[in-house]
Amino acid sequence: NQKNNKTLLGFQTYGDVKKFLHKKIAEHNKQATRGLRKDASIAFECIMTFSPGMADKINLKEWRKANLDFLKREFAQKGATVVRIDYHESEETPHIHAIFLSTTKDGKLSTKDFLGGRGDLSKLQDRYAKAMEQFKLERGYSRYNEYVAIRNMAIKAGYGKKAADVKAYCIDHGIPVPERKRHTTKYEWMAKLDERIKELKAEISGLEKQLSHS
Repeated sequence: NQKNNKTLLGFQTYGDVKKFLHKKIAEHNKQATRGLRKDASIAFECIMTFSPGMADKINLKEWRKANLDFLKREFAQKGATVVRIDYHESEETPHIHAIFLSTTKDGKLSTKDFLGGRGDLSKLQDRYAKAMEQFKLERGYSRYNEYVAIRNMAIKAGYGKKAADVKAYCIDHGIPVPERKRHTTKYEWMAKLDERIKELKAEISGLEKQLSHS
């Protein structure tokens, strides 16, 4: 429902967002002893949503409020500047887009201070899942958490904590070796997602044909 799309906080147009970010970069470069790299990350975006099947089971007003509270705790209270937060209902599932400028309390521009590394991102998703439990939502599959769990078992069994030790433990105990890819681009991920969607559509088509002949 496009009429329910709205900007919850921040700038109303993306033109204003762009001007704001350029202004902050200029201010940083003027004050800092060393200017920002051209590829430096100064802002980050979060997307919050849930499975389509839950859309009619959630109080969307309360869900929006819970998400804003989560964003405030995780980022705004730690210094990040709200640039724009949008709520959309015009696609299959209601969702929120949130853009933050990576300002820390000591005045730096550092996205890493908020998002950290691979493990930190997974923990952030864990905390988000905890915040959404009130809506009967569950965390999706985490390959990182699976790897950590098997690594801990390997350490306890005396193997060690390196990737090779985890692999040896899995082989010895008949456990599928969890993938641990660190450098997958968003384009590779999207390509894999497209492949999976095609597979699912083929499976659905096959099931529909079976039902029509039964």
